[in-house]
Formats: sequence, C-alpha cells, structure tokens
Amino acid sequence: MINWFRQREKKKIVIVIASAVILTVVVIIFFGIKNKSGNSSQPPEKIGRSFSFGMAAVNNSGETGTATLAEVNGKVRVTIELSGAPGETEQPAHIYFGSCSKLGPVVYPLNALVNGQSETLLETSLDQFMGRLPLAINVRKSNPEANLSYSCANIEKAEQK
Repeated sequence: MINWFRQREKKKIVIVIASAVILTVVVIIFFGIKNKSGNSSQPPEKIGRSFSFGMAAVNNSGETGTATLAEVNGKVRVTIELSGAPGETEQPAHIYFGSCSKLGPVVYPLNALVNGQSETLLETSLDQFMGRLPLAINVRKSNPEANLSYSCANIEKAEQK
C-alpha cells in the first residue's frame, strides 16, 4: 500500500514538472516571436489603399522603376525603387506640382535615394494628397547635380492596388 502512494506521488511530481517546462517553453516562444516583429509596444501598421506608378528614365539616365503610395495609419508612405541607379550616391527626390514635362514648385521633399531606394512617410492623408493633383515624383542625379532629372513619374488618379 505504501508503494502505491509513493508511485502516485512520483507521478504527481512528474506531471507538475512537465507542466512547468511546457509553460516555460510556451512563454519563451510567445515573447520571442513578439520581439522579432519589432517593438512590441507599438501597434501594428494599418495599411489601406495603395497605388503604384512607373518611374521613367529621364536624360538618358537608364534609371527606371516604381513609386508606390500607400496609406499607413492615416499617412502616406512613398516608396521608390529604381534599377540602374548609382551605388552609394545619394539622389535627391521630391514631389512637385505639375507633371514630369512641366515641374512646378516642390510640394513634398522625400528622403534621398541610396542604392536606388527611398522610403518617406508624409504627414498627410491619402485623400488630401490625391486632392492636390496633378503631381509628379522626380529623382535627381545627385546632390552636386541636383538640377539634372534622372527619373520621373506622373501621379495620376488610378485604380487602387
């Protein structure tokens, strides 16, 4: 009879230890995944409508690609990706009133492209942004040669992506 009680107590201890180990593993996995996604104190991005426009080479630059406007948490994220761009050279980029053939004043400065890529978050909604059309995204050759356009896209009303 005493053996039966000892075996029963050993089984309880094994079950408690196994439960503690499983709980520890679950907690480690949960918090590990949460931390890999970035700062867990920030809410996830709310991504809404997005539009893409072809970036055309200007002045025989050979730089072509896409510009994407995406609604993120009520703001506009502008992403530019160009192929044929110079390596580490910073290329200024702006959004202008007008069109590629007739640029007006700068409406929004953008982060300079490096290795053909740039991302900028504008403090405006997508509806406000699209209400300012016609607009054009223009990328310049470099800071020293900022007067020379190298790639451009007309921003027009388009179907959302």
